[in-house]
Amino acid sequence: EVKLGFDPANLEPRPDLVVVGNAVTRTNPEAAAVEALGIEKTSFPAALGRFFLGRVKRSLVVAGTHGKTTTTGMLAHCLATA
Repeated sequence: EVKLGFDPANLEPRPDLVVVGNAVTRTNPEAAAVEALGIEKTSFPAALGRFFLGRVKRSLVVAGTHGKTTTTGMLAHCLATA
């Protein structure tokens, strides 16, 4: 179920893990409730590493603020034609 907005009520039923985005501050009501309730939390990059990237032999990751789509397209082209 998708829930809109930030509300401590969104933490019911209690989740096992909360992935917190980098734009969410500690004063965010839902993030503050996660902290107060002692629910395990992680960042999105850490979740990627923990649940997805660690399961393969080798990963190529493109990250940053700008140019990810272009760089990923160029990388895919190079790998497909190599």
